[in-house]
Amino acid sequence: MAKRGRKDKLTPEVQQKLIEAIKEGNYYEAACAYAGISYQTFLNFLRLLRARKQKLKGES
Repeated sequence: MAKRGRKDKLTPEVQQKLIEAIKEGNYYEAACAYAGISYQTFLNFLRLLRARKQKLKGES
């Protein structure tokens, strides 16, 4: 059966590029450009991760 939906933009390669750029002291906008994603996509990832973290805290 075919997988539905859009392809995930937060690949391990994109994550690594973001981490590298931020560790080097770049602003988030510059890190996103380096990783090949928009700043808005980065913000969406942060919101999703924070929501998941809160959900996990609530289940503990």
